[in-house]
Parts: sequence; structure tokens; C-alpha cells
Amino acid sequence: MELSWTSSDLGQRLEQWIREGEAVLRLLPELFEECEHWRERAEAGERRAAALARELEHVRREQAAMVDSVQECLVKIGRLTADTLIDLRKRV
Repeated sequence: MELSWTSSDLGQRLEQWIREGEAVLRLLPELFEECEHWRERAEAGERRAAALARELEHVRREQAAMVDSVQECLVKIGRLTADTLIDLRKRV
């Protein structure tokens, strides 16, 4: 298969490539702007995720403290109940 190009064909192809190249170049600023937009959104999402992770850790610490506090209260209630039962048995 032999390709034969005339100078007219080559000139037309070159002009077409130039037009297409110019069209692509005109799109680049918009693409860069869109890329920047998505980069900023990703960074904002990462900051929000980090803030939520810190908040979650804080809530987990609070929950652990509450669990400890409830366990202490249950132990005290158990002791009071046992002491009350012992006192009642002594009176009977």
C-alpha cells in the first residue's frame, strides 16, 4: 500500500492540524480552571474529613468516660444494695 501525498494534501492536513491544535489550546485554560476547582474541592473534603475524625475521636473519649462513670455508679449501687440487704437481714 503506497501513500502518495501531494503538497496540496500535505498543506490541507497541516492546516487542519493547526486548527485542531488551536482548538485544543483554547480549551486548556478551562481545563486548568476545572482542575483547580476539583483540587480545591478535594482539599476542602480532606480538611472536613480530618475535622470529622478529630470530632469522632473526641466523642469516643467522651463515650469511654461516660461508660466508666456508669460502671462506677453501678458498682456503688451494687454496694448500697448489698449493704441495705445486710442491714435488713440484721433487723429481721
